[in-house]
Amino acid sequence: MAEWKVWIDTGGTFTDCLALDPQGSLHRAKVLSSSALRGVVAEQVGEHGLRMRGDWHAVPGLVRGFAFAILGAQGGETRRVVAAEADFIALDGPPLLCRAGDAFELRCPHEAPILAAQLATGVASVEELPPLAMRLGTTRGTNALLERRGVPTALFTTRGFADLARIGTQARPDLFALDIRRPAPLYAEVVEV
Repeated sequence: MAEWKVWIDTGGTFTDCLALDPQGSLHRAKVLSSSALRGVVAEQVGEHGLRMRGDWHAVPGLVRGFAFAILGAQGGETRRVVAAEADFIALDGPPLLCRAGDAFELRCPHEAPILAAQLATGVASVEELPPLAMRLGTTRGTNALLERRGVPTALFTTRGFADLARIGTQARPDLFALDIRRPAPLYAEVVEV
């Protein structure tokens, strides 16, 4: 069986996926990096059913087992999706009262790259992912470093170049300033190898 080629970039807000199927067709998917899909309630059908609108195109059954929550609802009450068709879901538990136009979120139990791969390849569950070669990149670590969040980091560099990152290119906003103020380095320690 030929394999899919899948490329995924997980960022702080969105996870983007490009997939090339065995026949050479390109498929795209974009999901929240929190592993959620968002949509709007079109109408409530009985006590447990909802018709929905969303800009993601999932195969029937993809969202079965996902957690459903109305956004902005008091208490953050969630239900589990027990059945799913193209634009219809059935929820478990006590009746959930919602109105047409309410925004909702479907939270996937898997990480965002898996959800994106499911959408791009058109499968209903993670066990059914076709054979694929996946390349995954992320900007989360880079963002945390630049925003100075997370744990202290170290810079590994060639022996003799420990001060290179501090020296930089000497580019500065005011070329003739006598009091040059440099930002603190992004790393806590330099290790020369």
